[in-house]
Amino acid sequence: MLGGAHRFCLDHPLVPPVVKATQLITEVGTSYTTMLSLGSAQSGGTADWQNGTDQRSLAAQAMRDYLRDLVDTAVVLDAELYPGAGVIRMPRTGSMQALRDRSQAALTALGPIKAAFVAMDWPADVDEQFAALIADYDTATLDQSEGRYDQMAATAGLPPAGKAGVVAVRKLNAIMKRRLKADPGLLAAWKAATRIHALPSHEGDDESPATPPPPASPPPVVPA
Repeated sequence: MLGGAHRFCLDHPLVPPVVKATQLITEVGTSYTTMLSLGSAQSGGTADWQNGTDQRSLAAQAMRDYLRDLVDTAVVLDAELYPGAGVIRMPRTGSMQALRDRSQAALTALGPIKAAFVAMDWPADVDEQFAALIADYDTATLDQSEGRYDQMAATAGLPPAGKAGVVAVRKLNAIMKRRLKADPGLLAAWKAATRIHALPSHEGDDESPATPPPPASPPPVVPA
């Protein structure tokens, strides 16, 4: 509706102009462009949030797999020679935060005993590879959060922008109806451009489903 009203005013400027109408037309245009911008931000934020969620799950799985392999090596190391190996264990719960916390603790414990892991056929940069996986998880988590924040901010801004535009159109309508009274066709076009279309209704959605007929009674048993 705001787009139609704004376009109509651009295509059919009032001659002579009315100061108040010009002000209201500007408000309608501002509301319209604001809603377009917010709608785009809302859609983009939703996409970023969903993509961040997917990437976070993938990063968490990669981090979990790497930690599990580290644990397989840590449990066979001599506890007296490498007491820090006891820290390299899987988290007690399946939450992503628990996985992130345990991975960071394992990475810290891995540094002083990295030579023992290299001796067990791990690459020389075993700790750096693990740190990169943790960083990937943190980046995906941040992307997910930012996308969610953008989506929520845009969603919250849409109703006020729309309301401001509708109020401006209603005030403008009082001027346009008088000015266009001598041109029924143009007046009809204005009314069509500013009509608020209701969402399509689905008849019968609230109706209760038909009650099935009761089952037929079994035939009486005739004694032999």
